Amino acid sequence: MPSFAWTTDPVRKIRWDENHRLTWEYFQGAIDPNRNPNTQAVAKVMIELKTNIIDFQVQFEVNSYFAKDGSWTINTTSNHILNHEQIHFDISELFARKLRKRLNELQGLTHRNIQQKVNAVYQEILSAHDAFQQRYDRETNHSNHHRKQEEWNEMVQNLLDKYSAFANPFLTTTIDRRTN
Repeated sequence: MPSFAWTTDPVRKIRWDENHRLTWEYFQGAIDPNRNPNTQAVAKVMIELKTNIIDFQVQFEVNSYFAKDGSWTINTTSNHILNHEQIHFDISELFARKLRKRLNELQGLTHRNIQQKVNAVYQEILSAHDAFQQRYDRETNHSNHHRKQEEWNEMVQNLLDKYSAFANPFLTTTIDRRTN
């Protein structure tokens, strides 16, 4: 089952927070020498899931992180490009919220099937997240298509609002006692 260290290391990664925006100082990784010529920056974002089972209670912690050492830029002056990278981070949070929602909806959990069910949902969300991130870069041409970038800015904010009920990184559910 996915499980990761929970302590945020502010030196290496930043947890998504609606009141905290990215700055160029966070982009501390090495520039990819084989990068697409349209790519001036890369934000490495990730969704982490921690699961803890105590008797018949399942506690999930789901967070979106920005990895400083995996993120890089060749342009530290463009607010437009920085906004594009922020939207990558916001998309990661959007899919963290979608994961929380799906985990909250899981039914029929038992001690025998929880790992399989949680892993299936986690992999499905990660796959959808990756496809959405790729679509974002393709449609905005890595921020070069300004009108499309504005459309994506608005769409992602609307989707974050739509899933605001799942903004809390912590959720708890129970395992069915009858089928264990």
